[in-house]
Amino acid sequence: MFEIAYSYTAKDSRRQKIEGVVLAANLDQAIYRLRTVELRDVKISLSPFATLRGWISSSFSAKELALFYRTLADRMETELPIVTAIESSAEFLSDPRLRQAVRMAALTARGAKLHEALSVAGFPHMDCKLLEAVRESGETVETLHSMAERLDRESKLKTEAIMTLLPTLMAIALIALFFWAFVIFLAPTYAKYYTDRNLFDQMTPWVRAVYSIASAAAAQKELFTAAYFGGIVALIALTKSQAGVAVMRLIPGVDPLLTRWEHMRAWSAFRVMLKADIGLPRICRMLANAATMSEVRDSFERGARLVDNGADMASMVERVQFPDYVVRYIRSAAPGKLEDAIKRLVKSLDNDTKMLAERVKLTTSTIGFGLAAMTIYFAFRVTYMENFMLLRKLI
Repeated sequence: MFEIAYSYTAKDSRRQKIEGVVLAANLDQAIYRLRTVELRDVKISLSPFATLRGWISSSFSAKELALFYRTLADRMETELPIVTAIESSAEFLSDPRLRQAVRMAALTARGAKLHEALSVAGFPHMDCKLLEAVRESGETVETLHSMAERLDRESKLKTEAIMTLLPTLMAIALIALFFWAFVIFLAPTYAKYYTDRNLFDQMTPWVRAVYSIASAAAAQKELFTAAYFGGIVALIALTKSQAGVAVMRLIPGVDPLLTRWEHMRAWSAFRVMLKADIGLPRICRMLANAATMSEVRDSFERGARLVDNGADMASMVERVQFPDYVVRYIRSAAPGKLEDAIKRLVKSLDNDTKMLAERVKLTTSTIGFGLAAMTIYFAFRVTYMENFMLLRKLI
């Protein structure tokens, strides 16, 4: 469900004025969320910019979240009260969405445990469950550090993926801008030029159709511009949906890259939970709940049932048909050395994703250059080449 961002000013239980942004499905839910953390005298208004930002990026920055967890762990090591530790951990954060979540968590932590406060504030479900699981063992600080390390790896991989796709995305953006400029500026000018010289009817039929359609769109400039760029925004939003991801996975190399990325995230978290002495069935269930790919989720769900029934890890990963690159590392684990095997597995998956990212970069760069070449040919064909062909007819 899409959430709307609301800016607010309010007073906390100490009558201090605070400001921020809260995300909710509607105004009533926003007010309810603020009152559940004991905020009073609430003044609230819609924040369009923050809403758009939330729709484009519906989760916290992995790099910023890692920084928060690491800072929080350092503060807790000094035995600061939990509310003070959470509040002071927001000092170096630049993501306004995360800063707001930290503020909400600090307010909630006055009457709740750490994992409960983070959950209410909208932190990742799996992270909250992990902190809940290690609460009794006293390993919260170590777990926060491990979570930060995992997020650092994810952030690095995301940055590499963005840099991989950046040239292609820039080419597509320039192409989109060119076609808008062609419709708004070039097409009406050239159509008038040809019409004034009684050449319009002598143009190549498909080129004449292009100018006719573009000129009609240019006559409704404001409407066309709104529809054109609105369509681009809708297309970007579609890429974040399941259908959009399914289309992207058709690009050669993208499917194995996304699959290994998902497994790297899952097994990195598995290792953190294993170090926290969480039982294998519970680990599998938590990873199943956190998985974003259905095949990975199904594998961990079936794995949880098998481990519950007494199966060891080596037989479990084979029976639920995990990929071979996962199975061979788990099977190679010496007795009592499962964590070391998973560490090697995560490192291998990290290397695999880097190599696959390079292949995807080559593929997407080829697609980008192909689209750019087609655009250049189109522009040349409907302008200079068409002029040349009309000139030959006149001669």
